Amino acid sequence: MHLKDYDLFPDRKDIGWMSNNSVALQTSEDFSTYLPAVAERGADNGEPGILNMINVRKYGRVGEKRHDGAVAVNPCGEIPLESMELCNLVEVFPTRCTPEQFDRTLELATFYATTVSLLRSHSRETNEVVARNRRIGVSVSGLADWIDGT
Repeated sequence: MHLKDYDLFPDRKDIGWMSNNSVALQTSEDFSTYLPAVAERGADNGEPGILNMINVRKYGRVGEKRHDGAVAVNPCGEIPLESMELCNLVEVFPTRCTPEQFDRTLELATFYATTVSLLRSHSRETNEVVARNRRIGVSVSGLADWIDGT
């Protein structure tokens, strides 16, 4: 929660801007316990984000009511993960595409991440959970630069 509080962690000042951090709220009590501090930190620098793990477990990843066995998320909070599950993200930077290439780039990024999800790891447990979930993420990064036209 305090990774970008440079008064507490001055050694992170040179690298902190590169991280995107979220707090995973696991129980309804977490909301009353941690939400005020999350809001205070967010007002200071926009971090951390909030991930409602109650909803993740209740609705899964498609919005339908179905159980999801996620116990955590990747550091930025884009993908909920079960124990032993791998994070499989692809980043697309719109500033590196022409407007005509952008949709096709997203399609290819999705195809690439899907293909990677078919690869086996050295761990039987990991292979089982990845095969069950096949979670992928396509991140669109650099939006401020894109909007700014730089």
